Order: sequence, then structure tokens, then C-alpha cells
Amino acid sequence: MLEVSAVRRSVPLYKLDDHVRSIEGDRPVIEDLASAFARVRQDVFTPHRHDYYEIFIVRSGSACLQVDLAEFSIDSPSLCLFPPGTVHCWGINSQLRGFVLRVPITALMHETTTGVLPRTQALVYDPHVIQLPENLLSKIDALSHWLYQESLSIGPRDVEILRTQLRLLLLEFARAVRPQVDEPPSIANSMLVERFRQLVEEHYREHWSVPEYAVRLRVGRGRLGRVVQEVLGYTPAQLIHERLIAAATRLVAYSDMPLGRVAEELGFPSQAYFCRVFRKATGLPPSDFRLRAGKDKKRGISDNSVFKVVD
Repeated sequence: MLEVSAVRRSVPLYKLDDHVRSIEGDRPVIEDLASAFARVRQDVFTPHRHDYYEIFIVRSGSACLQVDLAEFSIDSPSLCLFPPGTVHCWGINSQLRGFVLRVPITALMHETTTGVLPRTQALVYDPHVIQLPENLLSKIDALSHWLYQESLSIGPRDVEILRTQLRLLLLEFARAVRPQVDEPPSIANSMLVERFRQLVEEHYREHWSVPEYAVRLRVGRGRLGRVVQEVLGYTPAQLIHERLIAAATRLVAYSDMPLGRVAEELGFPSQAYFCRVFRKATGLPPSDFRLRAGKDKKRGISDNSVFKVVD
């Protein structure tokens, strides 16, 4: 999530009640996609972010999409999920049909931290852009319509109905994202990974090692590695590194902060070391990356982007 003030100034942060009024607590909000885009107009076509989860179920139409400077060509049917703080913008090629689901952090994080939905662990922090397989499309379509119809008439005392329907929908999303997972992780393992990711969010700028995280979590390094690999599909070291690089690329691309200050902000001992790490991770030195990002933002999203699957 984008905590640094320089990024706050340069990338708009939209809150749930900026677009949807009269929200009751943890209530998820689902809208017709075409109507939602028509209402917010130009806001979606420039880089922006949210303080809530945003899920797009694209049933028909096509679009270009930029997510933290990665470009995608969206062909229906597709699913796009953005955690809070993900910088993104849309370029519409044809009329999109489907639904957009806005979910407050508390509505989703509560379930994962209590272990109610351990299979959805992989959805909580990372953006996903996937093409929906045929075997899941009908289920997701039916659940989306069900949730949408309920949202039109539900009263404030029936919010738990929406939350329950949301859980079913998220389970199908998780199946689409990681279809190879036969069994969900145990509640204990899911909660351990959640605590680990929360610690990474709090301390990635301090460059803790995996053993340091294990000590804080009061588990062995080996167990932490096995559990994270089981639940997320990659190692603790990879997660820590990717979180740091995500923060670095956002600061370099979306702020005018001097590179020395960026290095300091992210806990690097020197600008030179930061530049080496950044270049190894992205293939470009930070100065060139910033220059290219500035050109990309001026020209807009290209119409010939290649569709990718984000695992």
C-alpha cells in the first residue's frame, strides 16, 4: 500500500464513499460495470488507487489496463482484483459489461485473519488479472448476479447476507487464481502467513532477514518457509523482496522524490546500492525507469498490449 507522502500527492487516492454513498460499516458494494464507469467518467482513465479492494468481473467487451506500470489487454470473460494501494488505470476499447465489486479492508481481512477463508489467502495482498476458465465462469456469473440483486434491496440489518455471498464469490476467485490447489491450508498455517505478511508490511523498509521474521513470529525458519510456500506458492525471501521492489517502483514512477531520498525512505544504506538492486530487479536503472514511466503516462495505455496471467 502506498504510504509515502510523495506518492500520496501525485496519485489520487479514492475512498469508498467518494463513489458510493451511505455505506454501512463492512458492507461490500457491487455495481453494474458500465454504469459505474459512466458515473466516475475520467477518474478511471488516469493512474489512481483506492483504500479498499476493487474486483472487476468483465463478462463482455475489451479494455487495456495498466497495473503498477505493467500493461494488459483484457478480453472477456476476465477477472481483475486490486488490493488497496494498487496503482492502476483503464483504457476502454469497447463497452465493458459485468460488475465491479468494492470491498472495505475490514470485510476481507477479518475473514482471513480468523482463518474462515484460508483458501483466499493469496488474494489479499497481490493484484490479479486472469482470464476466467469456462468451468468457473457460470458459477462466478451466477454468484455475481445473486450478489447484485441482493444489494439492490438489502437492509442495514442484513449486511451479513452480502458478506456471506462475498465469501462464496471469493472462494471461486481463489479457485480461478490457483486451480492447482487441492486442499486449502489449515487455519493455523493461514494465520501464520497472515501474521508474516502483516509484519512484512510493517518492517520491509528495515530489511529484516527471514530468520528475524521467524523469531518475531516465534516459529522456526524452516517451518515459516514451508508454510509460506504451501499457502502462497513462493518463499518468504521472495515475498519480502517483491514487497520492497513494489514500493521502489511506485516511488520512482509516481513521485518526483530524488533517488537518494527514495533509497533513504526504503532503508537502503546508499543510493548506489539501491540503484544496483533496482536495476537487477527491473532491468533498468531508476533514472531510466522514471523517464520511461513518465513517457508512458503521457502517451497513455497502448492498444496492442499483450495479455498476461498474473499468478
